[in-house]
Amino acid sequence: MRLADLVRKKQANNQKLKISLRLILTVTFLLLTGGTTGLVSYISFQNSQHSVNSLAYQLMTEISDRIHLYLSNYLNTPHLINRLTVQAIALQKIDINNPQSLERYLLGQIQEFDYHRIHFINPQGGLVGAGNDERGLSIALTKNFRKGELYVYNVNRQGKRQKLLVHQNNYDGTQRPFYQQAILTGKPTWTPIYLYVPASRGLGIAASYPIYNQKQQLLGVVASDIDLVSISNFLKKIAGWYSRTSFYY
Repeated sequence: MRLADLVRKKQANNQKLKISLRLILTVTFLLLTGGTTGLVSYISFQNSQHSVNSLAYQLMTEISDRIHLYLSNYLNTPHLINRLTVQAIALQKIDINNPQSLERYLLGQIQEFDYHRIHFINPQGGLVGAGNDERGLSIALTKNFRKGELYVYNVNRQGKRQKLLVHQNNYDGTQRPFYQQAILTGKPTWTPIYLYVPASRGLGIAASYPIYNQKQQLLGVVASDIDLVSISNFLKKIAGWYSRTSFYY
């Protein structure tokens, strides 16, 4: 074989080697690029899923904590108010035979705790109470502090009567659930759910506390109401907040 033929054959082999090497490098680069892109996409997807799950868990935990805190405070406050009222009576800071003394104290507690409604009912069916709702501050009392005519007045922060809101005949505080439940148990308790007077005020539940003297004679019952509409409104507010937050995420 001539030298020229050997040179041409070697050049041809080198050209094939260059083509094969270029092809191998190109394919390898494409495979690496595709694999890396896929791996990055997979990792990003997993991280995204983890982030979404983490945010959802944090959101649900926050909502649960808010509801628990609200209900704990809402359900503990009426018992606290009752205990403070009983202590004030024991220390003779309140005269339970004097409706004006009860009015001043209960109205002060309503404003101090930003609360809904507090009552004192005596064994004669008389009632003195204070409240705070969409109508503003109010005082409720029965005529002569006995069963009979019930009056509810809108008042200012000092207790001055401004407008008659309710006038009802034949009211007997001893027939109300917050009185009867306390007498039945003989200790601080919750009442069953009941209708307010007037019934248009909706449903309520109360923490009741019977008060006895040293001879275990009943002096009266202190009751602090919980308005069930307030709980419903709070849960609706939380649900709306959750929906808006979920949409944002």
